[in-house]
Amino acid sequence: MPAVGSGAKILVTGASGFIGAALCRRLVAEGFDVVGATRRPFGTLPEGVRRAWVPGVGGATDWTGHLDGVDAVVHLAAPAHITCRLPTATAESFRRAIVDGTEALGRAVAARGLRLVFISTAKVHGERTTDRPFVEDDPLAPGDLYAQSKAEAERRLARLAEQGLDHVVLRPPLVYGPGAKGNLRSLVRLCDSDLPLPFATLRNRRSLIYLDSLADAILTALRAPRAGGRTYLVADENAYSTRELAAGIRRRLGRAERFFTPPRPLVALVSLLPGMAVRASRLFASLAVDTTRIRGELDWRARATLDDGLARMVDGYRAAGGSPEADGVVFDQRPDEDGVSVVVVSYRNAELPAVLQAAQRDPAIIEIIVVDNGNDDRLLARIEAMRAADPRLRLISGHGNVGFATGCNIGAAVARGRHLLLLNPDCHLGPDSVTQLTHQLGDRPGLWVCGVRLINSDGSEQRGARRNIGTPSQWLVEALHFDDHFVLPLGRVQRVNLHHQPLPDAITEVPAISGAFMFMPRRSYEAVGGMDPRYFLHFEDLDFCQKIGGGGGRVLFCPNIVLLHEKSQSRASPLFVERHKCRSMRLYFRKYFSRGGAIVPNAVWAVLGSGLLLRGLMRRLREGAARWPERG
Repeated sequence: MPAVGSGAKILVTGASGFIGAALCRRLVAEGFDVVGATRRPFGTLPEGVRRAWVPGVGGATDWTGHLDGVDAVVHLAAPAHITCRLPTATAESFRRAIVDGTEALGRAVAARGLRLVFISTAKVHGERTTDRPFVEDDPLAPGDLYAQSKAEAERRLARLAEQGLDHVVLRPPLVYGPGAKGNLRSLVRLCDSDLPLPFATLRNRRSLIYLDSLADAILTALRAPRAGGRTYLVADENAYSTRELAAGIRRRLGRAERFFTPPRPLVALVSLLPGMAVRASRLFASLAVDTTRIRGELDWRARATLDDGLARMVDGYRAAGGSPEADGVVFDQRPDEDGVSVVVVSYRNAELPAVLQAAQRDPAIIEIIVVDNGNDDRLLARIEAMRAADPRLRLISGHGNVGFATGCNIGAAVARGRHLLLLNPDCHLGPDSVTQLTHQLGDRPGLWVCGVRLINSDGSEQRGARRNIGTPSQWLVEALHFDDHFVLPLGRVQRVNLHHQPLPDAITEVPAISGAFMFMPRRSYEAVGGMDPRYFLHFEDLDFCQKIGGGGGRVLFCPNIVLLHEKSQSRASPLFVERHKCRSMRLYFRKYFSRGGAIVPNAVWAVLGSGLLLRGLMRRLREGAARWPERG
C-alpha cells in the first residue's frame, strides 16, 4: 500500500472517546481530512472533524456510505472495558460488538482496497508477565472478556488478510493522559488523599503508553507502507512499578508520598472478596511489553516522559474538579421545524405499540423517535411494521441499554421539531393532548419545561407528577410517610411529592415534574446540555429540573391535561431497577446537597439506599416464588 500522506481522508471509529479524540486532534494538526464515526449523534468532536453517526457497530453494520472517498480507517470503537462478570446475553452482545463489528468493517475496508489500523490490547497475551516482557510472537492467552474479544477480532482480520485486507494491529498496554478513566482515574483519586498506600515494597513492572504517544504510533502505522500485515506492541520506553506511578501522581498533586507494606495475610484476605482479586492483580502484578519490533521496523519511539504525562493527566483531573465526567452533552445545531418531536426510550415495554399509536393520532406531532434500549425481536418487528406504514416513526437501535438519560439525549440529538416531548413508553396520550398543551402554553420565551397531571388506573393523581426538588430531608420524610411539614431538628420539612395538595386551576410553576412527560422547546433541552448521562435510571428528571431552574428557567405544571401513566411496565428485574435508583440517588445528593458537608446526605442515602435494595430483593424473591409452580 502507498503511504497515506497529508490531506488524505481518514475515518476514525470511536472518535469521541479518550483515545479517539486525541488521535483526531493529531490527524487534523497533521493536515488530514478526518471523519469521526460515533455511536451517538451528539457530543463534542475535536475542531475540524466531521461526524459520521453509526448507531451500533456490529456484524450487520453497513459501512458503505461512510467509506466514500476515505483513504484509510482507524478502528478504535469498542464497548467500555469492563471488569465485572456479565450475564451471558450481555457478554455475548459485548463480544459481538467487538468481534463481528471488527470483521464487518474489515470486509468493507478490504473491498475498497484501504488500510485498516486496528487498536487491540497487550492483554491478548495474558494478564501478567513474570521473568520477561511480552513480545508479539508470544501465544495469545487473553484473560477477561475484553481481551478475549480483541484476540478473536485479530484472528478474524488475519483471515481477511488472506483475501487481501491491508491491516496493521497495534497492541497498547494501559493508556494514560488527560481524561483517563477506569483504573487510572481510580488510582489518581486514591492518591488524592493523605492516606498511606500499600505500595512501599512493591517492585512490579507495568508498561504504559502516554495518550499522545499512542496517537503518534497510529499515525506511523498509517504512513508506513511496510507496516501492512504486521502486529506491534507499543509502549513507553520504560516500565514502572505501581509505587513509582503513585509517587509521581502524588508529587503532582502536592501530596506526601506516604506508603506502607500491608501484611501478606491481609492482602490474601482482601483478594478473596468479590471482584478484588482482579483489582489486586492490576495493582500488584507485572505486565510489561517489549517494543523492539516497532522500533526496528518503523523507527518509532515514545517521546513523552512519564513525569510529563502524569503531570498532564493530573492537571486534567484537577481542571475537571476531580471528575472528568460532564453533567450534560453538546448537541449539533440544526434548524427547527414547526411541530413536536416525541422521544420514547424503551426497554422491553409491552405497552409501547399502544403508546405509539396514541401519539400517531395527534396532529401536532411531526415525528416519533423510538430509542431502542434493548427490546425483544417480536416487539421490534411490530415497531418496524408501524414504521413502514407511518414515515413519522423513527427507530434508533444498536447502541444497547445505555440508560434512560442517555437514551433521551440520543433521541433529542436527531429531533427536528421546535418543541420536544420526552414520553415514557407506558404513558398514554389522550386525544389531541399535545395539540391542546401547545395551545395552552402559547409562545413562551426563555427556558422552560412543562409536565401534566398523571393519573393511576383508578383515576387518582399519581405521585411525582408535581414535586419538590427532593432534598435528602424531603426524601427521608417521604420514605417514612410523615405528614407534610414534618418538623425535623433542622426545621420544618415538606415531603417530595405534592399530589396530596389541592390542584391549581391553571398552569403554574412547581419545583419539579416527572420524567414520564416532559414538554419543552427543543432549544431549552439543548441549552442545559440535555439529561445528565451519569444517571442510568431515576433522578435524571429531578436533575434536569434543577438545571432548568439553575439556568434561570421555569418548571411548569399543567393540571388540565390528564394522562394515564402505567408505572413499572418494563420487564427489567426489580433488583436491577432499585440498584440503579440507589446509585442515582447518591449522585443526585452529592451533586446538589454536599456543599455544606456530606455527612447528612450520605447518612440519608445509606438509610434510603438500603431500603431500596431490600425492596428490590424482596420483589425479586416474590417473582421467583410466583414462578416456582410453573417450573414444577
